[in-house]
Amino acid sequence: MFLLYSPELYTDFAKAAYLLNPGCTDEASVAMATDPSLRDALVLISRRVLLVSVDEDDLDEAVTSVVEGVADMQSKTGDYAGSLGFASSKLKKEPHKWHGSWSHGPLKRVAQVVLSKGIGAGEPERNWADFKTIYDKTKSSMSPEKAEKKVLIYGSSRRDPTLSGKVSSSLKDDAWDVEDEDFDGLGLDKWDYADVEMLTEYARRPRRVKFFNYIEIAHDTLIKNPKPESGAALVHKYKGIRLFDDENCETYRVRSDRAEFVGKKQGGWALLCDKMPSINPANDPEGDYDYASGSEEEPEKYIINEVLHDMISEAMQAPGVLLVGPDASDEEEEAEGDDKEEGNESAEEEQDEEEVEDKEEGE
Repeated sequence: MFLLYSPELYTDFAKAAYLLNPGCTDEASVAMATDPSLRDALVLISRRVLLVSVDEDDLDEAVTSVVEGVADMQSKTGDYAGSLGFASSKLKKEPHKWHGSWSHGPLKRVAQVVLSKGIGAGEPERNWADFKTIYDKTKSSMSPEKAEKKVLIYGSSRRDPTLSGKVSSSLKDDAWDVEDEDFDGLGLDKWDYADVEMLTEYARRPRRVKFFNYIEIAHDTLIKNPKPESGAALVHKYKGIRLFDDENCETYRVRSDRAEFVGKKQGGWALLCDKMPSINPANDPEGDYDYASGSEEEPEKYIINEVLHDMISEAMQAPGVLLVGPDASDEEEEAEGDDKEEGNESAEEEQDEEEVEDKEEGE
């Protein structure tokens, strides 16, 4: 088989894919022993793939483990001794998924990256689409060199995370500060820095004194919306609110830095809550617990529903927090309406009196 495909294996990437393919272990082991360029190609591609996720000091060790893992796979020894994976249907049809199930460590990472690359016409089609965007009928006089340069710039701007506005995980540490890292629970790592800063500022804005202890109309659609803006809006409303769980007789307080989307079927956004030392809010700590130190228990998750609001109504709230139920809010609106009507009536009466006085003075 190697003699059949060897004329096409003229790139290091193709040679590495041939060695990593679990369906070619017998032929690849013989070819690897006779052709040193295959091993060199595997080392080169492994270094390129692992350079993103492995420290430079540990890179050589990781590449060596990849080469040794390929040798074990070809000889069916080590982690692959007696493995049932060689009878899997993914062996030849989906080799990258096969490595996802049966390999581990650096070898799994390299194999999944290398073997997942398509061999169809998708890549040329994408390049042709970029070319048609740049080289249309209105620019038919453009030289081939200039068209190639513009296509390269256009394609790179769409695929490069720093040019497209999306910050990749490798650049996150350069763009984020410590406060923004607290918001991983909202999924803000997928946003650029400007959006993260905006949502961070919004979620930490002081909450209003009156807490409407029910699901407001504006928040009803946000609860099952996985977008980070929805989580930030819910954190802004519920942060610092205390609730009493009668199942374990414990009092909790909603964290002010994060929430977690658990899925639409599970209820949508869940509030992360710290367990308080007592039912008395005077004994509460000033800020959220720091779980990085390992001295505190992990926060409890509570779905935003009617049960949560019942728990909130049973707990003692911190000074300055005024719980307002749906009935009370309706009464306030009616009272405001009555006050407005009374004000209008009194204003009309005063206006009538002024008209009478002006009429008398004229007479």
